[in-house]
Amino acid sequence: MSGVDGSNVADSHPSSLPVISRNGQTFASHDVHTKMTDLFLQCVEDCWMTVKEVPEVVLRKVFELLRTLYQWDPREEEAIFVGFKNVIKNRYRCRLRKCRKKSLQMARDSGRAVGEINDSFGILREFRPRDIAEPVWHQMCAHWDTEKWKKKSATGKKNRSSTDESGVISSHTGGSIGTAEHRDRLEVKLGRKPSWLDVYVQTHATAETKDRYINKGERDNLEFTSKSFQEAYDFYVECLAEKYKDNPSEMHDDPEVWKQCIYKKTGRRRGDQTFGIGQSDPYYTVTGSFSSASGSTSDAQSQQEIMSLRAEVENLQQSQAQMVDNFQQQQQQMEQRLKQSQDEFQKKLEEMMRQMSQRGPGPS
Repeated sequence: MSGVDGSNVADSHPSSLPVISRNGQTFASHDVHTKMTDLFLQCVEDCWMTVKEVPEVVLRKVFELLRTLYQWDPREEEAIFVGFKNVIKNRYRCRLRKCRKKSLQMARDSGRAVGEINDSFGILREFRPRDIAEPVWHQMCAHWDTEKWKKKSATGKKNRSSTDESGVISSHTGGSIGTAEHRDRLEVKLGRKPSWLDVYVQTHATAETKDRYINKGERDNLEFTSKSFQEAYDFYVECLAEKYKDNPSEMHDDPEVWKQCIYKKTGRRRGDQTFGIGQSDPYYTVTGSFSSASGSTSDAQSQQEIMSLRAEVENLQQSQAQMVDNFQQQQQQMEQRLKQSQDEFQKKLEEMMRQMSQRGPGPS
C-alpha cells in the first residue's frame, strides 16, 4: 500500500497519516521533501543562511511538528531525523533563493521600480514572502545587502550558468526531484527496474529524446541538453561494451565504469564527485543500492551522530536536573530564613508584651 506522497504504507498501521521511510539519504519523494522544507521555513526564527547555523534544538522542534504530517516506524526514529536534516541541508539555500525571487516579483507587481535582486534589498525588505517571519526577513535582507554576500552570490550565479566547450549551459533536466525518486517513478512507468542509463536520460536529455527513449523505446540519435552530457553518455556505453565484450550477458550497471570514463573525460579525481552524480555515493546513484563499504560508512556516521545527539540530550538533562536542584536548595534556604525571621519577630513581640504586662498600667 502506498501513501499519498509515494512512501510505503503498512496496511496494519492504525493512523491515517501517511508513512515515510528512508530511501538513500532522504525519502525519494518530492512532496515529502517540499512539505518538510515548508515546515522548517515556518519555524526559522533567526537570520540563518545555512543549516549549520541552525541550533539542534530548533531542528528537533521542527522534527516533532513533522509528526502532525507523517508517521514512521519508531525503530527508524533517528534514521528519519537524519534524513529530515539531509532534506533541509539540500533544499534550504535553494528555497531562500526562491524567496528572494518571489519578493522581487511581489515588488514589481506592486508597481515598484526594481532592477536586479542584488541591487534592490532596500526595497525587497518591504515585500516579505509569507514563508518567513517579518523580523527574520528584514535581518536576511540586511545580510544579503552586503558586498561580501553579493560577491559570493555573483560567483555562485556564474557557476550555475557555466557552459561546456560548445557554449551550451549544462542544464540538469530532472527538476527538483532527486535521482532516487526519478528511479522509483521510472520503475512504475517502465514496469521494471530502470538502468542507470534510463535514469541518466530522464535527468539529462532533451524533452523530445525523453519521449522517444521512455515512451517509444528508441535508443538511437539521443540528444542531451549539453555536449558534455552527450559525451558522458557515449563514453559510458562504450566503456561498458569494452569491459563486458567477452561476456555481454553479464553487462550491468557499473559505477566503477561510470567513474572511470568520466575521469578519463574530465580529469576529475576529487573523491566521489563524479560528473552527473555530484557528492552522492556513486554506487547508490548508479545502481539504486549502497555498496557494502559506503553502507558501512553511512551507518557508522549515522550511529556516531546518534551517539553524539544522545550525549547532548543527556548533558542537557543533567544540566536541567542540576538547575532544578539548585532552585530547590535556594527555595529551601529562603523558606528557612523566612521562618527564622518570623520566629525572631514573634519572640520579640512576646518579650515586649511580657515587659508591658510587668510594668502594669501607667499613671492616671
